[in-house]
Amino acid sequence: MAAKDAEIDDLEVDEDDAGEGALADEDGLSGGVRMEGELRKLGGGAGGRKGWSKRWFVLKDNLAYYKSEADFQAGTAPKGIVMLNAYFVARTDKRDKFEFTVHAYPKPLTCQSVSEEAMNEWINVLNAPLKEFMAGPES
Repeated sequence: MAAKDAEIDDLEVDEDDAGEGALADEDGLSGGVRMEGELRKLGGGAGGRKGWSKRWFVLKDNLAYYKSEADFQAGTAPKGIVMLNAYFVARTDKRDKFEFTVHAYPKPLTCQSVSEEAMNEWINVLNAPLKEFMAGPES
């Protein structure tokens, strides 16, 4: 089990080493798609490269991103996975850029949407499980 967790952490941290092929169910990508769409993600990988890259994001049990929608449709492995077992999502201070950050362990992921409406939809869908948990069980 520890080896499998290490593979997931490597995929999450080093997005360019994902390789080809679909991931198995235990990676949290087998559930139904809750939301998908194109966002720009802020880089920050090895070597200090900080730039924006367009990626196709797919939210299931975890948040995966692919180079393109075609890669997702073809079953190609994601370029990265953000594990959503301990996280929260918040808008950044750059109000005119439609940016939000998924604050997840072990590192945050900052994304940029094309509109405020699309950004708010991503934030609301990502935060929905947290809101349900905070509301507690229904009586």
